[in-house]
Amino acid sequence: MCNPQRVWVLGAGSMGSGIAQLAAQAGHAVCLYGAQAPAIERAMRAIAADLDGAVSRGKLSAEQRQDILARISPSSDLAAGQGSSIVIEAIVGDLSAKQALLRSVEALVDEDALLLSNTSSISVTAIAAALRHPERMAGWHFFNPPARMKLVEIIPGVQTATSVAEVLQALSLAWGKTAVVAPHAPGFIVNRVARPSYYAEAWRLLAERAAPASVIDTLMQQAGGFALNEAADLVNWNAVRSADIDVAMRLGMAYPRGPLAWGQTLGASRVFSVLRHLFDHYGDARYRIAPKLSNAHWSGVALDV
Repeated sequence: MCNPQRVWVLGAGSMGSGIAQLAAQAGHAVCLYGAQAPAIERAMRAIAADLDGAVSRGKLSAEQRQDILARISPSSDLAAGQGSSIVIEAIVGDLSAKQALLRSVEALVDEDALLLSNTSSISVTAIAAALRHPERMAGWHFFNPPARMKLVEIIPGVQTATSVAEVLQALSLAWGKTAVVAPHAPGFIVNRVARPSYYAEAWRLLAERAAPASVIDTLMQQAGGFALNEAADLVNWNAVRSADIDVAMRLGMAYPRGPLAWGQTLGASRVFSVLRHLFDHYGDARYRIAPKLSNAHWSGVALDV
């Protein structure tokens, strides 16, 4: 039988090392796998440095720091994690690479072990398609740095067993995280809402020399209503609960308010008017108006989220 307390993290980059640290802080024995020894060494140095900072700030004692480090066993041998009950893949964002690694690991763990991916945008259902038991695979998306960011997205695939999502809810809470259940479509919640309206729009403004980077960043921090349109689309298609979207954007993107709450304050007609002007001017599909937002504008009824 697998060890119910052992976590196997695949990938020794910034996300993998951060997840390993988080699991160790939660009391788990952790196997941290990296294909190259130098990457593992860097990961362990990064974990130690972060824990040193926690000690200096009075968040941990020196003894607690040592205990956490002692619970992490780094290895470049894939077989070292055999017998773990929780496997978390955190390697490069390539579907084929994720499928190949998890397929190899599946043969090294018991059938009741969880196979999880920290993917931020790749379809969980597509990753699971390569496995013999796709029902035990799900997405568990942490935000960087994992030890500090409070949000985690749980992404059940089409074949994921209901019990897996329930276990992840409990684990997230035990690890000090706020969990939201996201749709299994690529992008989930935060990246789907933020990338077109937050990252991409900011870079376009910079490329067009509309304002200096510092001004753009300040505006993005203080005006989150621009993300309402994509958020309203998710609600419109019953892909996710509106409350989860606002929680995800507050905790995952440090919004002072969620985009849907912001939209209710601004009013549907105001946001509709801005988007229609942008669409008429640029003719770009990124400014298309979500049906839920359009309906609220034309009916004169408050945006119901």
